[in-house]
Amino acid sequence: MSGRRYANQTAEERLADQKQRLITAAYELFGVLGYTDTRVVDICARASVSYRTFYECFPDRQRGRLELLRLVYEGCAEEAIRTVEEAVSRLHAYSPDRTRLAVDAYVLFVTGDPRRARVLYREAATGGEHLLPSRDRTAERLAALLGGTDHPQGRLVAKGVLAASEGLLANWAHTDTSTDDISAAAMHIAERAFDESEQAFNDASRYLRWKPASQESCRHIDTSVASTARMYDYLLGGKDNYAVDRAAVQRLIELMPESPDLAKANRAFMRRAVAFAAAAVGQFVDLGTGIPTSPNVDEVVRQMNPEVVVVGIDNDPIVLSHGRALRSGVQIMYGDVRKPQEVVRRLAKVIDFGRPVALVATSLFNFIPDDPVGIVGEFRAVMAPGSMLVISHGTDEGAPPEMVARFREVYADAVSPAVFRGVAQIEGIFDGFTLVEPGLVDVQHWRPDGVAERPLPIRMLGGIGHIPR
Repeated sequence: MSGRRYANQTAEERLADQKQRLITAAYELFGVLGYTDTRVVDICARASVSYRTFYECFPDRQRGRLELLRLVYEGCAEEAIRTVEEAVSRLHAYSPDRTRLAVDAYVLFVTGDPRRARVLYREAATGGEHLLPSRDRTAERLAALLGGTDHPQGRLVAKGVLAASEGLLANWAHTDTSTDDISAAAMHIAERAFDESEQAFNDASRYLRWKPASQESCRHIDTSVASTARMYDYLLGGKDNYAVDRAAVQRLIELMPESPDLAKANRAFMRRAVAFAAAAVGQFVDLGTGIPTSPNVDEVVRQMNPEVVVVGIDNDPIVLSHGRALRSGVQIMYGDVRKPQEVVRRLAKVIDFGRPVALVATSLFNFIPDDPVGIVGEFRAVMAPGSMLVISHGTDEGAPPEMVARFREVYADAVSPAVFRGVAQIEGIFDGFTLVEPGLVDVQHWRPDGVAERPLPIRMLGGIGHIPR
């Protein structure tokens, strides 16, 4: 049997390939949903392998998922060790400089992707005794790298950094903590431990006690219900979605085969609109920022102005996690747009409302039944002259009533309903703003790069308003 080949692979090679796909899929799910909330069936669906294949790779039915967690942890840990090894490769002797360099490399590695932080610190603890040997080996190897191999005080420094950073890094993935704060705190314990005193280590450990993640940002992610953000990601050709999201999108495509084209036309409108705004505005707030799909708002506007400030707001846990991992230089904040006063209070810490700001709300209000005029009005009240509002919104005017009704049915099973508004209602959202040419039009017709594409049966309108100076 071992000599039999499938697609130019032996059976053993094929199984090894499928096992690696399961490990990769488990990393993505454990790092966002957590070990406890990830089912074997979710891992198999993500890896595109059968349930049977899972148990061929992990025969122990009682501990198969736990063994997978161990392999995911060891993969992350090995990558962390390689990163630190490379950082300190030129500094062999124990010294404060070596430790600081190693600490910085380690913290930057872990905070570079919140999934790493969660796997290495939160989910590894879930594995209990099964993962304890792996965690001990990792700690010893990192200790040697952070503190040198033959200096007792170096080992104290290293152990102190690792122990005191644990809660800090574990919570980072689900809070608005700055990565700069984490690096500074990790450096603090390293410096304190150089005092040649174990008391310094204890003091530094207490200094690094971190507040627990907020209940809002750590709430359970339900993968049994379609998410509008993940559905949009799939329509755009992304991979950060689940079977339930893909099934919902397939229902949309059955109703209107051009549904992916409409999503892409909306995305293209966003790119043109924010590029237009970036010529005059140096601050952007991306409401309902969504799962990162390049080019994002920040990527577009930074081509115009590298110093522009971009803040993303969302209340979807997966959006928050992926955004913080993949959008460098963008502050991704938890916020519920339906509570605009709370969002404004949070934004005031990072946005200077005394200067013009662009508020981006593309394909947002067609999933919010609440009054969009009132929501935008709260932002409008604090925005300076010269500020801009970018909106795209679906309308049911001119669309076949039966198609609109069935679209609503699809989204009725998702986390947010589909809300269509008339043209006059969408224009009303721009109350207090002056529409720039060509006004509120089909997104395909808003300053197209070339020949405008034809509108589709379900229309998406877009426009930019500004507050006169």
